[in-house]
Amino acid sequence: MAKLILRPIYKEVHNMRLALKARAKEYKKIDYFEVEVYIEEEVFTSYITQFAFFYENQELEHEYEIDYPLEQFLNGDLFEAPLIDAKDIPNNVILAFEYALIKYYRKKNFKQDNHEDYFSKNNSVKINLLFQKGLDLKFGTSDILKYKISTNSNTHEVITDLNSLAAKGVKLRLDGNRSLDSSVLESILYNLDSNTIDAIEYIEEPFSELGLWAQSLWSDKITLALDESFEFQFRDSIPEEVSYLVLKFGVNISVFEFFQLRRDKRNWQIIVTSGFECPKLFNFIIHLAALENNAAGLSTFNFYENGLKLFKEFQPQKSLLIARLL
Repeated sequence: MAKLILRPIYKEVHNMRLALKARAKEYKKIDYFEVEVYIEEEVFTSYITQFAFFYENQELEHEYEIDYPLEQFLNGDLFEAPLIDAKDIPNNVILAFEYALIKYYRKKNFKQDNHEDYFSKNNSVKINLLFQKGLDLKFGTSDILKYKISTNSNTHEVITDLNSLAAKGVKLRLDGNRSLDSSVLESILYNLDSNTIDAIEYIEEPFSELGLWAQSLWSDKITLALDESFEFQFRDSIPEEVSYLVLKFGVNISVFEFFQLRRDKRNWQIIVTSGFECPKLFNFIIHLAALENNAAGLSTFNFYENGLKLFKEFQPQKSLLIARLL
């Protein structure tokens, strides 16, 4: 086992709040830290993102240390990397270690422009768009749309919106943020057109208790997706009717856990979403999302002042993000 050490560079704290547009700035507080990761006498730059919603008031240690099977890691397939066994270290710090380890692996195993190096390609992924009331957005038959429903949503407007979108051929992903009353959701779903029900790809945890969805009259017609409730170590206990997992790296999943999840016997449908990563990590997440055939929840780049600079290219006609080389 090799000892890996991570040290935040506190003098270079980056305040991402200044990079956000005003409409996001008021409620999304994001900082990120450059860190140095020491691996076998080499130093690699990595990053820790602190999004206040996930890591409010988090205080970083001056140093983090892990033991890692480096030889096994280097001699194996990158996508079968051993997990980092450090339950006392926060997920956003684990992500920083993993980003550095992937750099180390590529340096040791791949020459420049090696065709076997997945991260040396301009990998691309389709993204779902976010429905925002009042914006004159045009959606078409190739689009996948995330639609948030809250306790404050106007039921009539929700029904009208969803029926209208489905009539245009849009695929729908509903998100209740664990906040809905079962009777309100039942009323919405009951009043949707049949083609609208068919257009719903899944609904993310609508109720505060996960088990309540199984009691819904619609549970056999609409698939449930896990987001906030997902915990990698307890995935074997996830009900069989759940196939969609919504993952945020550094929040509810690590990169190496994601690699293992993709090898599970259960045919998980994985949706990679953004935890408001710092610029370098956002581009990295696009590469990871491109491993899946599902549209990713990465439209958050729209909340950055220079969001189009986070990656190589965005093709709006196809809702396609193209990553820079890592």
